[in-house]
Amino acid sequence: KAIPVLRMLRNTVIFAGSVTVISLFFDSMAAYAFSRMHFRGKKVIFNVILLTMMVPFQVIMIPVYTMLTKLHMIDTYRGLILVTGTIGIPSSIMLLTSSFRSVPNELLEAAAIDGCGYFRKILHIIIPMGKPAIAICTIMGFISSWNDLLPPMVIIKSVNKRLVMPALDGLVSMYNADTPFQLTGILIAAVPAIAIYLILSKQIIMGISAGSTK
Repeated sequence: KAIPVLRMLRNTVIFAGSVTVISLFFDSMAAYAFSRMHFRGKKVIFNVILLTMMVPFQVIMIPVYTMLTKLHMIDTYRGLILVTGTIGIPSSIMLLTSSFRSVPNELLEAAAIDGCGYFRKILHIIIPMGKPAIAICTIMGFISSWNDLLPPMVIIKSVNKRLVMPALDGLVSMYNADTPFQLTGILIAAVPAIAIYLILSKQIIMGISAGSTK
């Protein structure tokens, strides 16, 4: 039986790219609020978000499935993006908050005097100076979404919506005696994640070099 490799790759690229972009947007907004704004309960909320890193998906799988069923999001990319994006929020917020705190206050005060609002400060000052951390979050978000196995297996039911990793799991079970075929599938699945890393690795090296000279 023919395996629709290109369709699965396209589905996974769209899914992982959507999760990465949407998560980065909301995580950046939250990280700016935690690093630069003062409001009641900030430390408590931040610590609660970090504590959710200790909760594996297996623990909340049944409640999440029930919630998505009531919202009619089972077997949809919307439901899968919502779940996968939420899982990666704590680590990204922690990393981005730490990076945004290192931006000098003088720059933000000068921007405020020039009339920059909330979003312009983020767009023109915070994001350019936080590129290394954003690059790390992008790589982590894309690769973790690309390699995710359990949520896609639980949420996606249709064959034409199947992603790469669940398909590889079935491929290994179906062709357990055909090692070259399995390795070919693994290689094809690994190429996009490696490409994303190679594209953004320069930003990470620049960030490490800048940090080592401070």
